[in-house]
Amino acid sequence: MKKTFQILIWVTVLSGISVILGFALIDQKTHKCTDISVSLTDENPRGFITSSEIEKLVYLKFDSVRGKLIDSLNIELIEMELAQNPYIKSVNVYTTVHGKLSVEVEREEALIRIINRKNQSYYLSRSGRALPVSRNYIPHVVVASGNIKEGYGKIKDQKIIGLTQETDKNPVLSKLFFLAGKLEGNHFLKNHIKQVYVNKKGEIELIPENGKYIILLGDVDDLEIKFENLLAFYQAGMSKVGIENINVLNLKYKNQVVCKK
Repeated sequence: MKKTFQILIWVTVLSGISVILGFALIDQKTHKCTDISVSLTDENPRGFITSSEIEKLVYLKFDSVRGKLIDSLNIELIEMELAQNPYIKSVNVYTTVHGKLSVEVEREEALIRIINRKNQSYYLSRSGRALPVSRNYIPHVVVASGNIKEGYGKIKDQKIIGLTQETDKNPVLSKLFFLAGKLEGNHFLKNHIKQVYVNKKGEIELIPENGKYIILLGDVDDLEIKFENLLAFYQAGMSKVGIENINVLNLKYKNQVVCKK
């Protein structure tokens, strides 16, 4: 008897769910889109693209979404179109039971600005994507210039992934991307180093905020050790040598900081 009663309960519940789903499907076919809601899921208070600009992109690509039947909206196509924007890292589009088109976007965030030897400028994002310069937003990030040949057009469809077996494709950019990530992770150096320069030999130079001397890094091998040596010199050696007596701080040699005037 008890088992029969439980079966009846489950049949009733499943029937109810089927009815609700049936009404929902019918509603989807007759319900019209009432509005668009764009939400930004990243933590950046500012960014390369705003929620209102994303909304405009939807209207430009898909005409007037408002008033169209929910069932007629191609959600997958909307996602694909928005994902092609270089400033958008990820996007999720769906419709609500109230007829609203909801667009959730995570934006790309700049890690380093690149100015190549032809004076062409672009950014590398934290995820390794190339981002074009924007007139409306200038992020405060370290700037790299000098002997960098790659322009935005060459790498816009690639992803810079740091120091791996793929580094040979864009060796200079891979090293700069790796370096920028390490600078970002060090609170002092993040604020201390404002410029990076690649010289004619392909060696990397760091330029501090005061710009009074150059830190010759060389390559990015043993980078953490080089940073430790630099910080140790600042704490113990700078006051003895005197900043006015330094033109170059050479970190190329293992476990050494060589001062040159």
